[in-house]
Amino acid sequence: MDIKSQEDIDKNIANSYIKVSYDYENLDLKNCNDFVFEFKDVEVIKLRKSDFDEISKGLINSKLSSVQTTTGSDFSLEYRGYKFCMNHLGNIIRNNRRMNDDQDLGYLIKSKSNYYNHFTEEELVKNDSLVNRLGLPFGYNYIDSLAVSKDVLKKKNIILTY
Repeated sequence: MDIKSQEDIDKNIANSYIKVSYDYENLDLKNCNDFVFEFKDVEVIKLRKSDFDEISKGLINSKLSSVQTTTGSDFSLEYRGYKFCMNHLGNIIRNNRRMNDDQDLGYLIKSKSNYYNHFTEEELVKNDSLVNRLGLPFGYNYIDSLAVSKDVLKKKNIILTY
């Protein structure tokens, strides 16, 4: 499915969806506002409805944290007009406000969007506390982007749907 615009999403995806954006050049944390979904090389990933529902309900039902110190992010999502950012600690930021941490939700989202596949097992174990706590996800399969192409983009734009 070739997605080049919001119009293409509206025309080709009948179910609810979540826009996901991350870069995988390294595991360094970035500012949440640095992540922007782009209609460039968009990949559509179909999930089981139960996984999609768990993710979408987890995002929408997240509660404001009493701790408002912001942390860096390595992952961004857009759903129902909200922008969420996450990191390897399970920190969730919604529209620039810190929500209660949810490590299981962060791990599920990153697993289902194939985020972990862009890093070696060694990099993940060393730098991602979610992987340290929960292990490598089922179906983990490292994709060596240098072996695929030297010109490969280091940014992913994904649509999660069911």
